[in-house]
Amino acid sequence: MSSTMTTLTATSASVTISGKKYPYARRWAGRRQLPLDGYMAFDTETEVVDLKREVPRLALASASAGDKDSCLVHPEDVGKFVLTHKAMHWVCHHSAFDFWVIERHLPESAEKQALQAWWAIVSNNRLHDSMLLDMVVRLAKHDSYPDPRNLAVVAKQYAALKISKDDPYRTRYGEIIGKDWETVEDGFFSYAVKDAIVTP
Repeated sequence: MSSTMTTLTATSASVTISGKKYPYARRWAGRRQLPLDGYMAFDTETEVVDLKREVPRLALASASAGDKDSCLVHPEDVGKFVLTHKAMHWVCHHSAFDFWVIERHLPESAEKQALQAWWAIVSNNRLHDSMLLDMVVRLAKHDSYPDPRNLAVVAKQYAALKISKDDPYRTRYGEIIGKDWETVEDGFFSYAVKDAIVTP
């Protein structure tokens, strides 16, 4: 096995961001994330498609409820994850993208109850967007035109956490859809979980 491959026999791992280690669960196992403030960061990774024509398929999701409470969520577990955390506030960077990815995925997985809970999260104003918030803050402070900025820029400014959006794994998630996670390169997992960890 090459040095870039990993197995999921270990239930936890860690990533380093700006010199600090952050542990995470390699696959969410049903435990409720417990953010002290009730706000949980959430992110999806997908295949690359023309977003003007279709919603992409989900490859995996990641969530973070604090420095020591992050995890990856397998597509098979997303419905249960939504139901387990339906009363929380969810924070995404570009929530419209993440919302529609999950909205497409749940019916395809016959997760009717989870789909209803997902829509209820939005209807009850518990889905938040750090990208939009950054735009509004800059508009208010500097009268800046509200151009959206990527997560790497926003995380560095507000949280002093540095990640790269030039990572080659970013555009390769279509390769792992339907694959056994035991055979998936570790880079897919470490890139994904970093996004959730640094989401302000």
